[in-house]
Amino acid sequence: MPYYPPMTGLPGPPGPAGPPGPIGPPGPIGPPGPAGSSAVLGFGDNSIGAPLDVRFVDAWNGGNTAVAGAAEASAAIVSPRAGTLRNLIARHQAGPGNGNMVTYQVRVNGVDTGMLVALASNAIGQAIDAVNTAIVAQGDLITVSATKMLAIGSGLVQPTISMELV
Repeated sequence: MPYYPPMTGLPGPPGPAGPPGPIGPPGPIGPPGPAGSSAVLGFGDNSIGAPLDVRFVDAWNGGNTAVAGAAEASAAIVSPRAGTLRNLIARHQAGPGNGNMVTYQVRVNGVDTGMLVALASNAIGQAIDAVNTAIVAQGDLITVSATKMLAIGSGLVQPTISMELV
């Protein structure tokens, strides 16, 4: 056979791409990410009742009238995770009362915390406690009491209450 020496010259154009290769195995599972920044918990009712008493505002605006003392657990939110409650905001959507005050206080497992605000029963408006906090564990029961030291004339103040869980 005759010998042909290699030729040198300009390279030709690139050929077409080949078919994709097989998919490789999945990589290792990464570490868990950080906890989310915050969750908002909400409570609300149409009425908190007019007489001097303590009632518990329903979770997630779940009822028409805030529940009386023995039924506190029925108005609770179960904490979905451990964290800190902060930034309590209470608002009256209506002001049919006589001006006597209503104090809203966060409770954890039936015990008062330092988180509280007060609103006049005849005012439409809101109050915020941006100073006090409360620590909760996953599964703790979180409630909001509405305390009236004097009768308020009409309990139809339509309270809405929110706070952050961080």
